[in-house]
Amino acid sequence: MTTNEIPGYGYGCAGRSPVAEIDLAEMKANVLFTDADVAASSRAGGVLAH
Repeated sequence: MTTNEIPGYGYGCAGRSPVAEIDLAEMKANVLFTDADVAASSRAGGVLAH
């Protein structure tokens, strides 16, 4: 598998988010995003990488 580079983006070089952690937690609660969703996203990443 090859990785394409995204012009203008260096992996790991993103700046700090302007969203506070408390605001992120509130947004996640508003859309009913739970720890189960985090786990499912992690599993999907492994499947998609193969």
